[in-house]
Amino acid sequence: MTWYDNNLYSLPDLVKTVTLKYGDGEYDFDRFTGMKNTQFMTQTPDYPKEGSFLAGWYDEEGNEADLTMELISEDRVFTAKYIPESEVVRVKEIYFSDLHPIVDIDEDAFANNYSIYPLNAQDQNMIKWTSSDETVAAVSEDGNLFKLKSTGKTTITAHLYDGEEFSYELTVFDDTAVPESLDVTEDSIELTVGGRGMADFRLFPENAKSSTINYNMEMIEDIDMNGMITARSPGKAKVTVCAVTYVKQNDSMEMKTVFDSFEVVVKAPPKKEVKVSAVRNDGDNKDSIRPSSAIITFFVSGDFYGSAEIYESTNWEALLYVPVNAEITTRVFKNDAITGTDGEGSYSYEITGSADEGFVVTFTHTSKEDESSEDDSSEPETPSEGSNPDTGAPVSVFAASLALAAAAASVISRKRK
Repeated sequence: MTWYDNNLYSLPDLVKTVTLKYGDGEYDFDRFTGMKNTQFMTQTPDYPKEGSFLAGWYDEEGNEADLTMELISEDRVFTAKYIPESEVVRVKEIYFSDLHPIVDIDEDAFANNYSIYPLNAQDQNMIKWTSSDETVAAVSEDGNLFKLKSTGKTTITAHLYDGEEFSYELTVFDDTAVPESLDVTEDSIELTVGGRGMADFRLFPENAKSSTINYNMEMIEDIDMNGMITARSPGKAKVTVCAVTYVKQNDSMEMKTVFDSFEVVVKAPPKKEVKVSAVRNDGDNKDSIRPSSAIITFFVSGDFYGSAEIYESTNWEALLYVPVNAEITTRVFKNDAITGTDGEGSYSYEITGSADEGFVVTFTHTSKEDESSEDDSSEPETPSEGSNPDTGAPVSVFAASLALAAAAASVISRKRK
């Protein structure tokens, strides 16, 4: 009470309010209060909306905000960012750092590190975790183990949105030992460019428990701290798995390391032919400003893969060879170089199709007169979610269930008069 007596008149300045708006209704909001300059919350709240996914939050200026990182120094208002469920980037794969972890029953908690793919998955907090034997260990909503109840084995499983499951086997001992050896199950693993994988290993004796697991790779490929390997180019690479344990010796700590290695062999993926073509919706080029060419650039898993340029002289067609299992999606961007700065109107364009059917670029021309008429007769339209933010044209997404993420964008050059 002494604190309140001394700070009674300063409370309005010390206590701040955060409002979360999650709908269009008058009462679709929640309001929270807390002490000034404190973290707002450690876990982002979820407000389900039929047919939509809560992908984040906007602050007062329309910028995306992470509520778990916000220190509240003043009253704030955040608005929910919903996107259609069909556009959600979802977790497809999980790679655990250790598939056979050993823990001591006296430990207060345990968390098995893991990596997810794709890295930008938006539904990571929707992974469901289960334990096959809760008399041994119970798992929390975020995958951590806080209750080690008895010795024995239990399988911890992560359940994804699409029904896929990824598991590891946890063993609880009442007396663990320092690892004497590490054995990688396979001498070699084979991947295809763009693919991912990891090797299994075990520590010995069977109750051996390490402090940390480290992965090191020579050349060619990428490997993260949890052992997930991403194949980038054809070739071979050596991977070393190390188990590090800190052992108390008299008044100091001694580090003991055991390790084993395996080889990664990466092969080039089989490829297929993808056709790219263009059509014009411009009144037979009535303003004589039809683009003379278009460059379609492809990105696989966020990395540039290749491009195909189409010309009038080639009947607006071109071929590109892409990995057979590549997922091709499209993103459409407005290019200022083809807007009507000279009074002739402007071109917009949209990419449709798929890798199997072929991609089609549609050029649409709006004359200056038509643009003026539209400006006079109607209010500017706000692009809907899932649309090109510059043109408002819908963005198509194809083959969303395949393993690789890709994107195609267009860069268009204008024809000189």
